[in-house]
Amino acid sequence: MSQALQLIIAKIDETLTNIEGDLAAGTAADFNAYKFTCGVYRGLRMAKGIMQDIVEEEETDGPD
Repeated sequence: MSQALQLIIAKIDETLTNIEGDLAAGTAADFNAYKFTCGVYRGLRMAKGIMQDIVEEEETDGPD
């Protein structure tokens, strides 16, 4: 896996952990803020999943 991809995934993991803490602490100002934060969380999880799929494909296929 490339170093850049590792750094991106690590940053996403850090951000997800921060969002989880905020949601658990109930820091959302209102329901709309809560929904927005949940959407951001879901988007980051999806992006991370896509990146992990790419990594798996690269490891399976090997260098061209």
